[in-house]
Amino acid sequence: MRLLAWFDEHRRELPWRHSRDPYSIWVSEVMLQQTTVKAVTPLFIKFVERFPTLSNLAKATEQEVLHAWQGLGYYRRARWLHQAARQIVSEFNGQFPTMPETLDMLPGIGRYTRNAILSQAFDQRLPIVEANSLRVLTRLFASRLDTKSSAGSAWLWNAAEEMLPKTRCGDWNQALMELGAVVCTVKTPNCPACPVRDDCQAHRLGIVGELPVTSKRALRIEEREVGLLLRSPAGFLIVQRPASARRWGMMWSIPTRTIDAGMNEIDAGRVLATDIGLKQPVLRPHARQSYIVTRHRITLIVFAVRDRVGKLNLSSWADHRWVTAAEAKYYPMSTHQRRLFNDAQPTLFDES
Repeated sequence: MRLLAWFDEHRRELPWRHSRDPYSIWVSEVMLQQTTVKAVTPLFIKFVERFPTLSNLAKATEQEVLHAWQGLGYYRRARWLHQAARQIVSEFNGQFPTMPETLDMLPGIGRYTRNAILSQAFDQRLPIVEANSLRVLTRLFASRLDTKSSAGSAWLWNAAEEMLPKTRCGDWNQALMELGAVVCTVKTPNCPACPVRDDCQAHRLGIVGELPVTSKRALRIEEREVGLLLRSPAGFLIVQRPASARRWGMMWSIPTRTIDAGMNEIDAGRVLATDIGLKQPVLRPHARQSYIVTRHRITLIVFAVRDRVGKLNLSSWADHRWVTAAEAKYYPMSTHQRRLFNDAQPTLFDES
């Protein structure tokens, strides 16, 4: 129980650790997927202030939820969270399910999230495996199995389950993650401060730095897109991406399209302008952004253009609006899209 004693003394004070409320724990676990604790903490506080209960979240519109999620990225998580909240209200009378097989039926809840919620909120004896606990387990037992392989994954979940105590299972799971996050780190593990150092086979063998073994990541996929920052007397044009969009479904953005292989940026901009009904537009370079989404590195080339007619073909998007730069902040947008309006000066659109 040295790990739990260490956790009781050294754990970080994080806002979702202040209660055993399954809703609060659920929100935090979803937010923490592919996002750092530092980034999540202030946004978690704002989110639960806006939607303090599961019922509040279920009653909200999807646009309200997406807007509150801004800054966290991976917006599909927010949509699944919202859908699951509505399902809990409609099918379980607002009572958070406590059966693992029931949680499995909710959108966006996989094995890790399910076990994290049930162990922390209800002390159910269920293991978790994520990046930090994975690192602790492989070093503790000096496992050289590829953690991305089927055999490696099966071993990890089995090891995590066998280590579970009879009580305080949620604290134990958090302690494993905490140890990996602040002591048993990737590049500079602080072995002298580790409460389980004497039991760590990797430390005994002097191979801590060699573990875990993980197969090489797939190569980054490069994508290019072109976008139009379109201004008319009515304001700037923003469009709502369809729910089926690969990324940022139901979020708002400027009109964009993928740049086809062999096509240059200017030609792609003209094709996009023609597709939405612009005639002989003057394209002014406005911005170039590069950002990473999972395995994709996306480069977005944006042109500023003025539309004097305003009669456009926008059937490819779910909806559209003409807004001022100030009004754009009320629509859920990804961070890089919102940034486009900061420097959208009127002189960019002069055609003289």
